[in-house]
Amino acid sequence: MPRVRRLIVNPGTENTWEIPLQNGFATLGREVENDFIIEHPSISKHHCEFVIMDSGVTVKDLDSANGTFIDGQAVSESILLPGQILQLGEVRLQLEPTAAPAIRINAATDALNQSHPRHSARADTAELSFPRQILGAFKYPLKGDGLMLIAVGTFFFLVLDGARAVARFAPIYGLIAMIILTVASIGYLTAYLRLNLNATALGEDDMPVWPEMRNLGSTFFELLVTVLFSFAPAIGLTIYAAVSSGAGDTAWLGWVTMAALLLGCFYFPMAFMAVSMFDSAGAVNPLLVIPSIAKVLKEYLLTVVMLLVILVLRWLLKNYLPALLPVPLLPLIIFSLVELYLLIVEVRMLGLLYRHKKRELAWFP
Repeated sequence: MPRVRRLIVNPGTENTWEIPLQNGFATLGREVENDFIIEHPSISKHHCEFVIMDSGVTVKDLDSANGTFIDGQAVSESILLPGQILQLGEVRLQLEPTAAPAIRINAATDALNQSHPRHSARADTAELSFPRQILGAFKYPLKGDGLMLIAVGTFFFLVLDGARAVARFAPIYGLIAMIILTVASIGYLTAYLRLNLNATALGEDDMPVWPEMRNLGSTFFELLVTVLFSFAPAIGLTIYAAVSSGAGDTAWLGWVTMAALLLGCFYFPMAFMAVSMFDSAGAVNPLLVIPSIAKVLKEYLLTVVMLLVILVLRWLLKNYLPALLPVPLLPLIIFSLVELYLLIVEVRMLGLLYRHKKRELAWFP
């Protein structure tokens, strides 16, 4: 008779409950169509998949927003051993320990945690002040395989940009192809940035690999909602200025539109972080975002300044780099590399902000 294992949810707390794991495949997430449902905002709609066999349990992340971790290590697919802690977003689970082996596993884990350099890096990061952590964010994309990941990502997005440019000159089918490629490229980039943000927020100090191409449409939609909501006043004033041009004195629209644009830049980083962490476009809600900004205002201003630097540098490179380097493709390659590097630094800063101010934000009980 196959053995039934148990997954303990909230181990060591008063809210502990159990999930029986019978042999076969099972998915876990917020949505009702999953085999196991955990209704917690930090759990994705389809968070992970289990493969349960007599020989053991394997867990596979399904491109979740907040990541899948085993004993603090981010995993895409890994064996889950008895006694190990599985963390999905802010929810902790434990595969039911066996009698004697659990002691050996835990002892081995303790020894590993004391000597493993990644664990030491997390401890060191936690002890640093937030401004010093921010300085470390600029080194984050350069560690380990970071440069390779940025190079691969840059090449991939350049290919997509080229495909979009070709599609622009085609008939109606080219327009459809251009829209699909735009949604796919922006959705995929957003998914990777969110993956970096969430991995940082949950304690990871190395860049994750590029995710699988899943749910790009919904990711693009959530980004679009975040941008439109954050910059709605600036967009509205721009449209009004275009419609009312020549219909009287509209000189005031210039500085008012600029103020609205700055307001959007101030609102957007926290809104983006909230949507990433909650895996829902509804997290752009001002009732969540504005109080959160107020709670961590001093630290948050650093992320806003970084966003403004990215926007200004992006404008400068796009407008002046081709004239400085009149070499085919070279300005575009440099522009894409720098832009991707700075975006990763920005989401790293947001992840560190959440990690540093997790209790003050109190997003997840």
